[in-house]
Amino acid sequence: MCRFRDFPSPLRIRALRPRNDLSAPTPPSELATKRRTPDHGRGEAVGATNSTAASNDATGAFVASRIEAAQSALWRAELTRRILTIVIAVLAAAFAWLVLDQWIYSAGPLGRTVLVAGLIVAMIAYIYLRLWPVMHLRISEDYAARALERDHPELGHALSSYISLRRQRTEHPQGQLAQRVVRSVGSSAAAKLRGIDAPPSEATGLATWWAATIALLAALAIYTLASPKNSAQSVARLALPMSSLEAPKRVRISDVSPGNTESLAGRNLEVAATVVNLRDDEPVYFRWGPGKTRRDRTSAIAGDAQNSSRDQVRLLPSATAEATAEARDTAEARDTAEARDTAEGPNRFRASIPIPHHAHGTRQYRIIAGDASAGPYQVSIRNTPVVQIREVVYDPPAYTGKSRHTKRTGALRGVDGTRVKLAAAVNRPITRAVIEFNPRKVGRDIHATAGAREMQITADGTNIEFTFPLRLRGGAAIALQDYRLRVWDDSGQSNADPIVYPIEIIEDLPPEITIVVPQQSPVDVPINGQQSFEIHAADVDYGLAEVEIEIRRGIDLIARSSLWKEPAGKRGNHVVEYRFRPSRIIIAGRADAAGTRPGSGLNVGDELEVVAIATDNRVDPNDDTIAPGVTKTQPMRLRITAAAQQQAGEEEGQQGEGQQGEGQQ
Repeated sequence: MCRFRDFPSPLRIRALRPRNDLSAPTPPSELATKRRTPDHGRGEAVGATNSTAASNDATGAFVASRIEAAQSALWRAELTRRILTIVIAVLAAAFAWLVLDQWIYSAGPLGRTVLVAGLIVAMIAYIYLRLWPVMHLRISEDYAARALERDHPELGHALSSYISLRRQRTEHPQGQLAQRVVRSVGSSAAAKLRGIDAPPSEATGLATWWAATIALLAALAIYTLASPKNSAQSVARLALPMSSLEAPKRVRISDVSPGNTESLAGRNLEVAATVVNLRDDEPVYFRWGPGKTRRDRTSAIAGDAQNSSRDQVRLLPSATAEATAEARDTAEARDTAEARDTAEGPNRFRASIPIPHHAHGTRQYRIIAGDASAGPYQVSIRNTPVVQIREVVYDPPAYTGKSRHTKRTGALRGVDGTRVKLAAAVNRPITRAVIEFNPRKVGRDIHATAGAREMQITADGTNIEFTFPLRLRGGAAIALQDYRLRVWDDSGQSNADPIVYPIEIIEDLPPEITIVVPQQSPVDVPINGQQSFEIHAADVDYGLAEVEIEIRRGIDLIARSSLWKEPAGKRGNHVVEYRFRPSRIIIAGRADAAGTRPGSGLNVGDELEVVAIATDNRVDPNDDTIAPGVTKTQPMRLRITAAAQQQAGEEEGQQGEGQQGEGQQ
């Protein structure tokens, strides 16, 4: 690298235009032809002298132009080096800052300010001391001459000698140095320069500098693309040292939902966030922070102490969270899971955060994952009466065989006839509580389309109860589908937007019964013969209690017999056989229109209808409104025909009463 003080007297200039001071041509006045004298021989000598002077001037101008070209090339190269020095220093400082800020130490506003101030001072000092002089100086002629001599040994010291001699001759025109010596050295140097066209190698040796700049720029670009942390954020932190920008993190948290929001005490806050660059073993947490004011912090702490709520809840991937919600045996959880966005990616995390009943004011929360955090976000908890289902006691009908059990969710699900005792807690004392069934919007208001009932309130006013049966049809012949709880305090303040809980009533299916034999209808039965019936009956849910057969002639009941009976109920498929013998039938009652007298039997030509009846065990001694389920088959028609003689002997040998049914399971 050439330096401007390598020679004792660098020439200062006021502009970039180089000065043409390499030669000292004779002024035009001296070159003018002197007055003519009578001496003709002297006139010829003057002409020869003028021709020699012109030749010497051309030689000096040529050498001066070559030296001046070398000076310009060396000046441009030196300016480029010093500019590249600034560029390399800036890139190196940026690279070092990225590594420091992202992996070693994240400076605060004061530290960044001091660092930026130091960098600015260093750059200003370099520009003033190193770059600015280049803009106002030129390369010395001696240095340019020696640069050419180093690249071309054949020049020897001709150029530097010529420059030195010419300067001495210019500074001491009356000295002993002869003009012809200067001209002779200049002519020798000019002759050697005519075969040299390239600038000094020092002026073209910038490949290393450009390579270093490009390599450092490429390394910075590769690091920016490969680093999991946001390099632009690090640069912004350095460019704006007094800003509140946080240090870039490996983990990135975005799309936090619901962000700043409002909620009611006693409700669950559904929180979701997108988290990327998370390691497999790193969890994602929701974390409560302090309240916005001292009063909020005090009330929040008190609410947490009373409700034993956790300040930190882990968020789960959306697929896992939805599967957990669907696994719960509540319609409320299933509805919540179905309402979620199914198009979310694998980087979406969710959690349901319970808000204590006694909480009020404003609370803050953050989402924390790995080395990153998002927030704080604010939740404004509305100070209104809030109802939370504490427990639901189910008392199923006795015939189901199920025992009393308790659940903690407001969604109701039970078999028809189950008595439900609903118990709920309120976050503050109330004076009235109502349960509304099937609330629907009518006009601008919501009305209980299946009726409303007053609930019982405890002495402290913070607990309410109500007991009612789950029936497919209520008193108003409207099936119960859902309900909600409304409460009012002594000031008339009500719970806003109460939750509507679903009601699912499981129907006790009626029994099933089929006449398998005979398969066709009508069937001819001789009056002295018999007809066998095979009946299949079952109850698919709780139990079969009885199987009967009914025989009618027109509107008259001929016979009704119980073929199988188990009052407690029995599950499974039951097969019952019955043998019908017309000759054994005795008609009880009054005479009919055909003239049949009471106590007589069937006649040839009579047509009968046989129906099989199945009854389940749907009976509750504590509730008279619960009636058994009964199912009847389609009538099987029988025609009584004349006696068959070949069967007369067989009738005598029959044992037992044919009208008694035989059942088998």
